[in-house]
Amino acid sequence: MIDQSFPELSPFENRCLLNVGRGLLGLSVVSWFVLMWPMWSGGPLVMDEHGSYWIIDSDLPGTSLMRSLDYAAIPPLSSWIQQAFLTVLGKSELTFRLSSALCALGAIFVSYLAGKELGSPLTGGLTALLVAWHPEAMDEVRIARCYGLVLLLGATVIWATVRWQRSPGSLWAALFWSLASVALLWTHYTSALLVIISGLSVAVSAFVRRDFSRATLSRLLFAALLVSVLGVPLLPSLFRLKEWGPILNFS
Repeated sequence: MIDQSFPELSPFENRCLLNVGRGLLGLSVVSWFVLMWPMWSGGPLVMDEHGSYWIIDSDLPGTSLMRSLDYAAIPPLSSWIQQAFLTVLGKSELTFRLSSALCALGAIFVSYLAGKELGSPLTGGLTALLVAWHPEAMDEVRIARCYGLVLLLGATVIWATVRWQRSPGSLWAALFWSLASVALLWTHYTSALLVIISGLSVAVSAFVRRDFSRATLSRLLFAALLVSVLGVPLLPSLFRLKEWGPILNFS
């Protein structure tokens, strides 16, 4: 029978992979600074940013939570972070946009860790570079919207999924995945698809390996219940968006 296993790399080759991976990560960070250049100028808010600002600072009575869940098209987590930045650093266009850009920078690092966990430091570096150079993502994270946080939390959910798949009986791995998933749900409604797919992938992985231990099953149940309970407050907003879909051109 032919041995199809890959040969182990020498310490020198491992070191080379690590250095190349870190080099690509460094290039990704430099790319982030360059691609964020339009943001540093602090130009006037665009139309979508006025909607984001209305959620956190409106003359109308109510809270950002109420405006987000009752009227807006996104959950309030990204708005709360933007509000914290404005409170701490002062009100300006740059401050308003900064949280989204920093979340995108965090997504580059988390993507590196996820890629490294899946393959090697080289895989991690290439993954980070793909995130940094994603044209549609960079256009969106330079302005004060929720997509920088979506990018960061989406990468975190993928990283947490990989870690949990390798230790399905770990309570900490299940808790890490659950909290990252809940945070992602409270950032953008459509991210529920990633949460569902990643959770099912852990369950399928355990099934394929015939891992039906009490620890594994209890962790899966714990994660499913935690995400479901903390996601329930978002359901009325989803039903509202479904009703408003034809008016707002939502699908």
